[in-house]
Amino acid sequence: MRAVRGVVATANDLSALPPELLPKGRLDEIFFVDLPESDERERSSPSTCASAARSRPPFDLARLAAASAGFTGTELAQA
Repeated sequence: MRAVRGVVATANDLSALPPELLPKGRLDEIFFVDLPESDERERSSPSTCASAARSRPPFDLARLAAASAGFTGTELAQA
């Protein structure tokens, strides 16, 4: 029985990769994952804000989502 090996790689800018990596058949699949939309940021914010364990009044999640356009989930959690 032959062992199956896999490699997963990520890149922020696919156009910056050397062209030798991108010929047909070199990679099995290329997936694009976009930044979260405003409604997705708003839905993920309650758990992010709750984990901060702050004693402040509740956050305005709609305002937070609007102000965080272009943020990844990790960047939103860090902010």
